[in-house]
Order: sequence, then structure tokens, then C-alpha cells
Amino acid sequence: MAIFSFLNRKKGKISDADIIAIAKQLGGQVTPSSLAVVTHLKIKNAESRLKRLRKRGVFNVKVNDNSRIYQLTNPDLIRENELTSIKKKRGNEPVTESDIIMAAVKAAGKITPGMLCFATNLSLEEATLRLSDLQKKDVFDIHAEAGKGIIYILKDWESYQSILNQSE
Repeated sequence: MAIFSFLNRKKGKISDADIIAIAKQLGGQVTPSSLAVVTHLKIKNAESRLKRLRKRGVFNVKVNDNSRIYQLTNPDLIRENELTSIKKKRGNEPVTESDIIMAAVKAAGKITPGMLCFATNLSLEEATLRLSDLQKKDVFDIHAEAGKGIIYILKDWESYQSILNQSE
């Protein structure tokens, strides 16, 4: 989807996945003003949305000449519209281990705590703990990359993917 296709949309809701897609198309970074131009959001609303995604671990922020630049924490791992297909849990319904594994499968077997926050209603702290617990249960390997932090890699994710494809 071309970035400027957002300009042709009716003024409707812009999803978090749309914001991530825009940032990816802008080289992994976006400012509130550039997001506002592309989406027709007011700058204050664009900044609020970016701040919320930052709190969920999707973006880091860099201050440059009195402006804020939001950079995707792991642009090569977040695939457009992949995580949004996972049903977000609401209310008191807990996020199960199966939900976490499904999020990793949908993200090509690699997931960060920020990505899990994005896919569920877990806080960043809870997502980190849940992924760590599954790593201790030998479901994930962990890998640290400079500038990207800790990435949890689903063991044998191809098998999970084939099971998912058979059930669709």
C-alpha cells in the first residue's frame, strides 16, 4: 500500500497497524507532523498516538532540534498487518500461552516484548515476563541485537506455521 493512499481515504480511524506501516515506508521513523500530513490527523492527535505506541514498546523516541522523531524499535520484525490479525484480549480474559505463540508465528517466529504488547493487552513488563517464562519452558530461544534489544525466537516455528496453514 502506497503511503499516499492514506490521503485518498475518507477521514476515518487510522489503526496502529496503519501508523506502523507509514513509519516503515518512511524508513522506520516518523514525526508527529509527517504522520499528521499523511493521515489527516491533527498534530496533537498524531503525537498522542505515537506516544501511546512508544509506551507499548513499538517506537523509541529521539529528540532532534526540538522535534521528536519516533523510530520503530524493530522495523525488520514488525510486518504490516500481521499482528493486528491476532484477536486482542479484552476485560479479564487472560492472554494464554497459545496467544503468545500465535503472535510469534504471525511475526515469522520472531517477537519482542513490544510487539507482544502491540498484539495483546499485556503491559511491556508483563509481556517481558511471559516471554521469559516461555523461554525457560524451552519454547523460545533468545537473541540480543544491538539497537534492537532482546528478540525471542520461536523454536521450530515452521512447524507451527504449517499447523496454522492447515487450520485455515
